[in-house]
Amino acid sequence: WLSSERKTISLKIIDKELLHTENGSRLNALVQHQGIVGSYSDIDIYAVISDITGKPVGISQTYIKGLIAGDDKNIFFTWPISLKEQTAGLCENRANLPTELLIPSDIMLVFDRSGSMNNDSDEPPQPISDAKEAAKGFADRMLGVDRVGLVSFATEASFPIDQGLTYEPQKLKQAIDNIVIGIPDNEQHTNLGDGIKKALEELEKNGRDKAKKAIIALTDGVASRPFDPLDPTNEAYAEDYAALQADQALKQDTLLYVIGLGEDINNQLLTFDIASSPEKFYQAVSSEELSLIYTDIAQAVCEEDVFLYEIYIRISDKDTL
Repeated sequence: WLSSERKTISLKIIDKELLHTENGSRLNALVQHQGIVGSYSDIDIYAVISDITGKPVGISQTYIKGLIAGDDKNIFFTWPISLKEQTAGLCENRANLPTELLIPSDIMLVFDRSGSMNNDSDEPPQPISDAKEAAKGFADRMLGVDRVGLVSFATEASFPIDQGLTYEPQKLKQAIDNIVIGIPDNEQHTNLGDGIKKALEELEKNGRDKAKKAIIALTDGVASRPFDPLDPTNEAYAEDYAALQADQALKQDTLLYVIGLGEDINNQLLTFDIASSPEKFYQAVSSEELSLIYTDIAQAVCEEDVFLYEIYIRISDKDTL
């Protein structure tokens, strides 16, 4: 017997997106060569799509002739029939399926506790009280296979975070109840980017390999923190920073849903730069609408859970690393 070294492959798949039409399904992705030298040739890439129970429902293959260090290439896999039609009804029946058969979800709630979340000087304060009740309603929809955590934010995100990923809805609901607006209220600003960043860190550190990952972020204002460390007068920095964290979520295969509460929000930013896609942005004109929106998102997350995509790479022994 002779010992051999196992090569580390510097190829990574990111930006996966599964689309369905009446004529079939298509999985788009981006493959990156993240090494600093060398190249790969004769790259075979395989995609396996599994349904909510983990049963494979589609397999496809594509090929790349070569890829040099620092380069990337868009790839896609196609199926002549709609995979979604094959799994019709699975999402609606998810709660009735044995948990050992289900693809799990790891979800982080990102919750705005800036001063504007108390805009009526009343008791209980609004709209934060309605928002907390709606978030607790989402916790009640958790299944035994799912875990949900919580990060709240104002001028900065909570540290440590309010609640790490947990199987226990009651622990999550208690963490939601514990959210308070700092005093004085008008000095609590909006750092959406930091909230997303802390949620991603929790998913990266404690998320499960086989779990679908998602963030549900709620905000009622325009991102105003952090300041640009090089130019404090740069008013665009806070929103650019939030967009950068949202882009990082995309790279980590984490779905980002956004709820904009009220009218003092940047719809353009939240729709096209923060949410993973425009249909994942929801606007609530009033806090009374939040319960229905959280219900809609729970359904949307479930529908995303219907599929798990795994992509495998096989390279030629002739690569020039």
